[in-house]
Amino acid sequence: MMRIKEFNRFVVILGFKEVIIDDIDSFLKKIRIGITPTLIQIFNADHIAGKKHLFFATINALNAFEQGRNISNALEMETLLYASGQRQIDKAIDMIGFMPTSTKLAILMITSSQKEAEEIEKKIDKFIPGIRDNRVLEILKENKIEELGKIFKISKLELETMAESNIDRGIILMWLIIEHNSFFYN
Repeated sequence: MMRIKEFNRFVVILGFKEVIIDDIDSFLKKIRIGITPTLIQIFNADHIAGKKHLFFATINALNAFEQGRNISNALEMETLLYASGQRQIDKAIDMIGFMPTSTKLAILMITSSQKEAEEIEKKIDKFIPGIRDNRVLEILKENKIEELGKIFKISKLELETMAESNIDRGIILMWLIIEHNSFFYN
């Protein structure tokens, strides 16, 4: 759980593996009813560059709402737009949304209180048809670096230029994605 002090919000970001969801709309309805008033968004974890990727998308979405720059009417949808760096919801869903063919799920939950965040973190497992494993959010393998580079249009040259500093390529890629997506509205 992470706190966004400026907005008095708490963010819970979890990963799940071996997830099987055939009807995503029904799944989302069920989970949203079960954890009301928590805001929730789900993602294909294979297309997420770590918890910070979703955390900064949340901060950017909250800023967009505060400044009247939001594209969508729902904070959770705005986080999807910022996490993807897209302006169109359909493109964002195609790019990083959870699909029936996905087996690794990233879930983002936004609450107004620490107590609510703690409670939802304890009970969310019963709604997800899979095994909690936050490692699915991390960039642990070279093929995920390559896939994320393609999805987010981070050139090999850009990544290699930054990678000369002996910092893990996955961490560099995560920060490049966050930086690119933070300014997609501007």
